[in-house]
Amino acid sequence: MNNRRDLEELLRSAPFHADAGASHARLSELLEQWDRSIGRSGQAGGLGRHITMSTTGKLVAAVIVLVLIGAGIVHFGGHGGGIALGEILESMQRVPWIHVTGTVESPQKNGHVEQWESLDRRIIVWMEPDGVIMYRDYSAETMYIYQPRTNTITISPTTDRYDVASPGSPVAAIKEMIAQQEQAGAQVTYEATVHDGVATQQIHIAAKEQDRTLICARDSGLPLSVQSVATRPGMSEKAVASMVFDYPAEGPADIYAVGAPADAKVIDNRPRGTAADLVEQVQRRFDAGFDNHIAVMLESYVDSDEALEPAQIVVMWQQGRQKRLGRYHTYNFGSRRPEMATLYPAIKDTWPNLTVAEVLGLVSDKFAEHQLIFDGTTSTNWTNFSGRVNVQTIRTDLFQVGGVESLADLAGPNPSALMMTGSDTQKKLEVLPADPNHPGLVGFRIVTSPSDSSGRLPGTTTRTRVEFFWFDPGRDYLLIEKSTREERDEGISEFLTKATEVAQTPAGRSYPMKIRITSSYPGRDRQIHHNTREQRILLDTSPVFAPGTFDAAALRSGQSAAR
Repeated sequence: MNNRRDLEELLRSAPFHADAGASHARLSELLEQWDRSIGRSGQAGGLGRHITMSTTGKLVAAVIVLVLIGAGIVHFGGHGGGIALGEILESMQRVPWIHVTGTVESPQKNGHVEQWESLDRRIIVWMEPDGVIMYRDYSAETMYIYQPRTNTITISPTTDRYDVASPGSPVAAIKEMIAQQEQAGAQVTYEATVHDGVATQQIHIAAKEQDRTLICARDSGLPLSVQSVATRPGMSEKAVASMVFDYPAEGPADIYAVGAPADAKVIDNRPRGTAADLVEQVQRRFDAGFDNHIAVMLESYVDSDEALEPAQIVVMWQQGRQKRLGRYHTYNFGSRRPEMATLYPAIKDTWPNLTVAEVLGLVSDKFAEHQLIFDGTTSTNWTNFSGRVNVQTIRTDLFQVGGVESLADLAGPNPSALMMTGSDTQKKLEVLPADPNHPGLVGFRIVTSPSDSSGRLPGTTTRTRVEFFWFDPGRDYLLIEKSTREERDEGISEFLTKATEVAQTPAGRSYPMKIRITSSYPGRDRQIHHNTREQRILLDTSPVFAPGTFDAAALRSGQSAAR
């Protein structure tokens, strides 16, 4: 696969989980979800899409969050008279319940919306215009979704262990967005007002694509109402939302208390018994991760004669809680003019027998397609995809969510992220029976299907996805094989990822040293395409980290960072 267009065809045709390039694109979408949430249909699959709410939910959250942050921008800038963001946060954290009601008028959905949240009880409830109800009880790690189309309540596992898992929470979302929103440059004006006999402050925030008016109580700092008019980038369509806040002492005890009918059919998709035990073992391994290291992944295209051609180089750094990922171009443009800086001329004669030291001496931001740094508090994501450079920050460890290249992720999935879903899909995890083709291994499968059996997974042409995972309990539940089958409108797509060689760290932690990935999927030409890749993992468990390795400031400023 020497042709750049062939590569782009692979990226665009193959589903996210089968290709690293598409993976980073979905990661970028996650980090941009607040900026692009207005008027956009949801998507399924990939990092964050397991846990993203529906369009209306994101619209409501975006309205609330952007308004509150906008109100704090001026105060952070030193202007007097405004209600500080910190005051709003503290006030919202003190109340037992936050209740939001309102109306939304957008090209996608119109009608009444409602939200409940209790920070103390760790509960978030969404009620949407089409009657869908989502009740997340994080204390019980359980989510309930009522679908009026089928009159069913689906029960699934969920978690708030990652900040990114609760995008509907005004407080959590404010924490994620504060860094970039301080730089937004919105124009803000204040006016002292009286609202229903209460002394208030009206704050008008005019930003590039959104005009917002927030009214807060002057004595408590609590928001009372929001009105927002948003325009999609490059579009004339507008989304208009009006929200009213109140703060009751008690909230809904369960999903039935907010309108789910008692006669609704209940589908419980939570793993139990043997399935729950296996999930716990896999989760424990993922959470434990690995000690300090530098890992290099050499990914190759595999020709029919088993010749290896450079596909990409991925470098993974970890020191304590700090982590870094760099994905670098190794494309062979042949006699054509290079469309991007590529390491191919420097590595073609020694591929795939490079060492860690040789790779570290070659890689730089010049050749990077994707870089991600978690500095112990914040993840900074830098991408250069098809010539578009973007930098986003989010206050969580994206490596711990799973789905991002890391040694821990290569060794096994994060079940918490695998099982989380939104209102438009449901997932069922089942233990696999003993299989003579997988001697000594144990496994489970996850079936992902749309909540409406006649529909598709949101934002895709996929009708159903079934993923099979096989683990080796003798190697601390190392992932040995994963296979995926997708039923798509275009046809059947199948993917197989298998650890063909396994090694151990000096501390006795098993990891895959060589991985073979095969795929079969329908392309735009309606033909079935086949692709084989090999990943070789080189590991240094006594690394010396260059100064600035985990300093994300250079990524945020667009300058090169030292390694």
